[in-house]
Amino acid sequence: MFFQLGDELRGNPKIQRLARRAMTGDLSGLAALGMWALAGTACQQALTDGVIAVETLVSDTLNLEVATQLAGMLVEEGLWHAPGHSCERCVQPPQGSFIFHDWFDLRYDRGEDVRVTRGKRAELKNRKITDAVWLRDRVGGVERGGNMVAPCRYCGTKVQRKDRSTWQYDHVEPTKYVGAANIVIACTDCNKQKQQRTPAEAGMVLHRPGWMPGQADWSAPPKSAERNTVEDTPRRGGAVMVEAGRDANPVEGTPSGQVESSLPWNPSSPAAGTDVDLPDAHALDWGQAAGEGGEDPVEANASGQVEPAPSLRRANPLRPATAPAAAAAEQSGCLRAHARVRAGRGRAGN
Repeated sequence: MFFQLGDELRGNPKIQRLARRAMTGDLSGLAALGMWALAGTACQQALTDGVIAVETLVSDTLNLEVATQLAGMLVEEGLWHAPGHSCERCVQPPQGSFIFHDWFDLRYDRGEDVRVTRGKRAELKNRKITDAVWLRDRVGGVERGGNMVAPCRYCGTKVQRKDRSTWQYDHVEPTKYVGAANIVIACTDCNKQKQQRTPAEAGMVLHRPGWMPGQADWSAPPKSAERNTVEDTPRRGGAVMVEAGRDANPVEGTPSGQVESSLPWNPSSPAAGTDVDLPDAHALDWGQAAGEGGEDPVEANASGQVEPAPSLRRANPLRPATAPAAAAAEQSGCLRAHARVRAGRGRAGN
């Protein structure tokens, strides 16, 4: 962000009146213009929509009396407004502050809009957040190199992560930046159609993760549901498919409170919830969680593949394990019995 000083500034009558005080040796007008410019940069830095506090002026001038005097000159010329002003085009500033006249006529973005834009951009630069979005919306596994396939959450068109020209990250609620819960995969066409609107405002439907045309969509979240255990979870092709309850969402919850399932959607199955750590939830699908030190699951190894967990040898219940000491004693007893038999045979021969 920047505070603009256009080429037409020197032709502004208000600016000229302040600057030309110097003809009589009065430099206060130029000082006031200098403070005006510094205050503008402070407003843009703090995103205050043209409101400048007296404390900020004092921090620049280090003199309350001078800051108050110069601010009064700017108010007198109509460059600033004090609390209680009568300008219908400008809002009232809080006590102890001033506001730039016609701030938004200079086509500055509103401070809150700038904060939202910055927050959303920061989210999309965070690899952990974008990986979480793909892990939730994908169908199938993770290919070599970390590539994944996911249907567009609005039309169901399949896109590949490696083909960046065919898809975009979309913030479902365009005015919020709250992490992966508010971000979905959208094809380029749907993202262009939705723009900076909610799905309802754009006349679009946000479908469940993994939804494709011809499949049933999600139902309303139940009031209460219990997480299925791993043992009770259906499997397909060696991968564990998870349906979760209110306390089990792999990616901080979704805008509708649903979770990913690679199974055909069952409206009667419990689905909703929040607050489940991503790596633990997806460890069921991948066979391992994220690496140490905050490694992303996709980048955990060079190939992008996940090593299958080694199988565990199960004990035979019909053949209980024998303690080492007992086995040694048994062996020793057998040797002694064998020696007695041989000794008896020798005596019999004599």
